[in-house]
Amino acid sequence: MKDLIEKYKRNELTPEELQTLRAKMAAGNAQDLEGIMREDWEGFQSGPWMMPKKEIDYNAVWNEIERKTIKNIVINWRRILSYAAIFLLPILLFSTFYFYREARGVMTQEMIVQTEAGEHANITLPDGTSVNLNVRSRLTYNPADFNKRTRRIGFIGEGYFQVARNEEIPFIISSQNIQLKVLGTEFNFRSRENQDNIEVILEKGHVLLSSSDKYIELFENETAIYDKQTGTFSVEKQKDEPIHWLQKELYFQNTPFADLLKILEEAYNVRFEWQACEYLAGDRFSGTLPSSNLRSVLEILRKSYGFEYEVNTARVIVIRPE
Repeated sequence: MKDLIEKYKRNELTPEELQTLRAKMAAGNAQDLEGIMREDWEGFQSGPWMMPKKEIDYNAVWNEIERKTIKNIVINWRRILSYAAIFLLPILLFSTFYFYREARGVMTQEMIVQTEAGEHANITLPDGTSVNLNVRSRLTYNPADFNKRTRRIGFIGEGYFQVARNEEIPFIISSQNIQLKVLGTEFNFRSRENQDNIEVILEKGHVLLSSSDKYIELFENETAIYDKQTGTFSVEKQKDEPIHWLQKELYFQNTPFADLLKILEEAYNVRFEWQACEYLAGDRFSGTLPSSNLRSVLEILRKSYGFEYEVNTARVIVIRPE
């Protein structure tokens, strides 16, 4: 695999060799990949990638290698940061995460982890906190300050947090107009810029939410909702149902058909086009759909609403009357 990686960096792979490299990357175990990363880094430090403020377009490179939706990526910061493997081109080009560095070096710049449409990710922060990221989510933190007096991150999107307990160093999330402070707990946090509410579903522990001069305490099995327009919090008992996106499900409750298609576009990284089906826009859908099987979703909707569909090579789904 090392020879293939070297040829890939020189842009010399044949189509057949590229397929072979993809297969080997998918089948390789973490220990083997880590060894390759370490060896490559040792000979990599004086290369041109270490120039100040160099930004690598991982998304563009991934699109050259893999044109299908990424379903799940796992990254452990505690191991990778030990030898700065975040810059290793041949390994981490296989995701659309974005990593930025400043001229002062790895440990002085803001780290950014971002998922796009159709992507999920699981990351482990340096303090041991585990975060599952849903589609179109963005997590940032400064490794120079993180896990010292506080463990502060910025977040937009949706994620499930399992915060490592540390009573002396609070874990703080800043997102839009609110701040969430915990010591050690498990919760789902949804804070999307295009939605009117921010939601926290607390499964274990105790958290403090604040916005301007308002704050609330949230306890186990409670859900907090923050209305961004009024700037007010409300609390309700958690419903006896799972967090659907963690179960690879999309949950809909009386959702307009047009909004349902927008959610599917994000979940599957596709685009829908209407052909004489505008009459469906006002229809509503309630229930769950799989988030990892697009064909099943389309068949369920086709039978429910009576339309035909066609998927073209540009990941565009055309729907038309039967």
